Amino acid sequence: MSTSRVYAGRLAGLVVLGPDGESVGRVRDVVITIHGDNATALGLVVEIANKRKIFLPMLRIATITGTDITTTSSSVNLRPFKSRSAELTIFEDLIGSKVHTDDPGHEELHGKVVEITDVELTRSRRREWKIRNLAVTQRSRLGRKTSIDVIPIEHIQGLHASGTGAVNQDAELIASFQQMRNADVANALVEMDDARRNKIASELDDERLADVLGLDVGRLVFMEQIHSPNVTEVTADHLVASAPAEAPASPVIEATDALITTLRGTALIVLTADCVPVLLSDEDAGVIAAVHAGRMGARNGILRRTIVRMEDLGAVPSNIHALLGAAASGENYEVPQAMAADVESKLPGSATTTAQGTHGLDIRAGLTRQLLSLGVRSIDADPRCTIDPEHADRFFSYRREGTTGRQAGVVWMP
Repeated sequence: MSTSRVYAGRLAGLVVLGPDGESVGRVRDVVITIHGDNATALGLVVEIANKRKIFLPMLRIATITGTDITTTSSSVNLRPFKSRSAELTIFEDLIGSKVHTDDPGHEELHGKVVEITDVELTRSRRREWKIRNLAVTQRSRLGRKTSIDVIPIEHIQGLHASGTGAVNQDAELIASFQQMRNADVANALVEMDDARRNKIASELDDERLADVLGLDVGRLVFMEQIHSPNVTEVTADHLVASAPAEAPASPVIEATDALITTLRGTALIVLTADCVPVLLSDEDAGVIAAVHAGRMGARNGILRRTIVRMEDLGAVPSNIHALLGAAASGENYEVPQAMAADVESKLPGSATTTAQGTHGLDIRAGLTRQLLSLGVRSIDADPRCTIDPEHADRFFSYRREGTTGRQAGVVWMP
């Protein structure tokens, strides 16, 4: 029999099954968010094969029993789990943390330090899993736990979006988004300066990004991005259908570096950290595109091929608007002479000299010349360099940082 109330400690190690009974993995933690007295369980951290941990949204859970958890769909997002600001994990972040309580039903605990030992999850009528109570205990002078008391979360002091330590203002802000309308979240982002907006937006998950855009998460379309010249038209067949009982993942189109579509309400997303993100649109024809133009893709004609495919769908080059985002600049993108010459032979206008007087590439300059040669006249290019340390607080850069995150360029038609 499925339960609608459970302590997190009972979930640890439970087997997660698909609707067909096939094993998905085992529960290793529970992800939650806290804002004031409102705390919600967002999903489970599930360990699958090879010790890999993924995120399973709570809305994908059909039943919880004493022996296993069953999901609503056999479709599982296999992207590795990564905790974000304003997200806490119960076992790693909360269990064992020290707090205080002002619960009138436990005056003997007032002014004393208590330790969180477990968290109660309750399923609401809206199918959300809310945190109503926390189990706490005191420790004796010898470190032994005394009796366990259950305290309503509104009477727990010292617990916030950042956990129980110092308050992180970014985490508090992101947690507050849970209680805001999508339009208000969008307005809040617009009013921030570039650095703060980029930092906060990078912490939003796909579902929240979809909410802000006014789209279903299943209509945020990503691409694998392998530095190829491959262009893919996104059709209805690529989209993940959204059902009330499920929280679908965003589709990822394999082995492609450019997406085009005529579908409205579908966001095409390109991720970059030095490569050039190119967003294209012909509003009259109703055609949009997102292009990942790295050195190899740009050299091998990814942008030219995208324009041709847009024309096949009715776009007219003179009506296309192109936006080239922040990327590695010619001043800082140093390459060997042979490489610069090779790219220049395929993408004229890209070879340059760096600020140090060495051979370099300015891929944006080459792409701009290529767009003009193809008849595209409306071109905007963000001149900022992702490698430049001056913009380290705004942009990720593989060349500057090595292992790093990615900026997202998004284009969609309402």
